[in-house]
Amino acid sequence: MGETQCHVVMVPWLAFGHMIPFLELSNALAAKGINISFVCTPKNIEKLRPKIPTHLASRIHLLGFPLPPVAGLPENAEATADLEQDAVQYLKKAYDMLQEPLETLVRSTSPDWIIYDFATYWVPPIARKMSIPCSFYSIFSAGATCIFSSLSECSGRTGKLTPEDVILAHCFNFPSTVRYKLHEAVSLCRGGGQNASGVTDGERMEWAIRGCQSLLVRSFMEFEGEYIVALQELTRKPVIPIGLLPAAVEEQQASKASNLKSVACFRWLDQRDPRSVVFVAFGTEARLSKEEIQAIAEGLELSNLPFFWILRKPGHVSASSTSGGGGDDKEDDVDDPLPPGFRDRTAQRGFISMSWVPQVKVLAHGSIGACLYHSGMSSTVEALQFGLPLVLLPMVFDQGLVARLLVEKKVGIEVERDDRDGRFTGLDVAKALRLVMVEDEGKLIEEKVREMKSSILDNKELGDGYINRLVKHIRDREKEEEKKRPAAGNKD
Repeated sequence: MGETQCHVVMVPWLAFGHMIPFLELSNALAAKGINISFVCTPKNIEKLRPKIPTHLASRIHLLGFPLPPVAGLPENAEATADLEQDAVQYLKKAYDMLQEPLETLVRSTSPDWIIYDFATYWVPPIARKMSIPCSFYSIFSAGATCIFSSLSECSGRTGKLTPEDVILAHCFNFPSTVRYKLHEAVSLCRGGGQNASGVTDGERMEWAIRGCQSLLVRSFMEFEGEYIVALQELTRKPVIPIGLLPAAVEEQQASKASNLKSVACFRWLDQRDPRSVVFVAFGTEARLSKEEIQAIAEGLELSNLPFFWILRKPGHVSASSTSGGGGDDKEDDVDDPLPPGFRDRTAQRGFISMSWVPQVKVLAHGSIGACLYHSGMSSTVEALQFGLPLVLLPMVFDQGLVARLLVEKKVGIEVERDDRDGRFTGLDVAKALRLVMVEDEGKLIEEKVREMKSSILDNKELGDGYINRLVKHIRDREKEEEKKRPAAGNKD
């Protein structure tokens, strides 16, 4: 007799750095025959739907729950990328108000499992009412999750965190560089305290971990096994690594291959030498200041290396234009965040885009040789997937912790900066770029990246094994419930 249909509800936080890893996990589970209900909002659904492979679309149901109006939250804002940082608190408040619609969904569909995010700490009480097991999915590295768990316990004891608490949060019984620096600690304390939702991020993390039956982490034992073990010891919860879930690009490349050569950016890349270009991007969450953008530009110029830069305006909320260098259009001089004359001086070796580009396809191009990144986990996985060494310039949240982990694993180098205020210079950026792209140390980093790519990221059997173990974890509980039902039915 075949296995019964299994149904899992996904409840991610409304940031694309969270929604996309949740969707990638949904794709992986759907490929194993599990039906998914993916809780989201209407506007975000339209952006996520194209990321579902056609052959899995019948198994993944995107459910758009409209956000209730909240004072301080713009009418069409449904993701952190739509907001300035100080307005994200209102998005949390609005999302917290979806507890009742979610409970109605769970009660009416009786899913076999719920997988939720740190921000949706209120899922476990809903699941308990209906005896449905749930897992907290940490989209952070295992090392970063350890630090966050330690900090949430500390804030629970003291009521608030100080920068000293953050810097000293070290929960490993082995040598580790995964910790926050002073400027990161100050920023974390400033942004993670009391807010309009009435619940701090530390409290959300603490309650998310406490309420779960198991903790899922986006990692491999082969990559950070010691941190996965430490996380299990720290939380006293079963920790299930699910792999890095690299993006599947084959289907997308096949469907758009005929268009690629006509796109300006690919035409430009086709003219570069193999592995000669630095790809530069800082994700959707980091709001770079004009000073930071100019320091990065100075570093690119001083490095004398070809570069492909996805540039967003200082303090951007959303990007809506395309601009020059070697790109399509030029930004008006009045609004241009780049140093005067930079575009002209680098026009022969730089491509700058201020609009969307197919990032995964750019990374797959043979001319890309390294990435200058913010250390976001999803972008990092994409780079490693294509065997690209990393120059790391972390900006927010967990990115400093990820950067230190990657340097520790010898697959990247971090740009030097002032530990007190986080300032960096163009010379700091250029030095790191040339170390990776030109100097002998860079060859060692590239060798380590290629080793990781071949042994872990290209190892489909290894990645499949992690998903199979998660599926077994879910289905074993389902089978236990099936065994109970006949016995219960026989009682008078």
